[in-house]
Amino acid sequence: MGGLLSISLSLPEIRIVGTAMNYGSVISVLAARSHVLIGTVDWSLLSFFLAGGVPGVVLGSLLARRAPEKLLRTCFSIGALMAGWELV
Repeated sequence: MGGLLSISLSLPEIRIVGTAMNYGSVISVLAARSHVLIGTVDWSLLSFFLAGGVPGVVLGSLLARRAPEKLLRTCFSIGALMAGWELV
């Protein structure tokens, strides 16, 4: 999704990453609600994920605001290539 936004709309990278994170958050909340309702949540494991994930998102958001656009675009491209490589 981020790649399409980058190519088609020429949005700044910070907006693209924010849009992708927002979309991912909505999907995650909906999936989490389903798992809570059917009782398949390991609460102790979830606490470890949240302990690392929430500070990571906050720190990443603060750093992304201060980073130059070219650095963000390079990091985003490398991340997208690595994710694609894992699918091959």
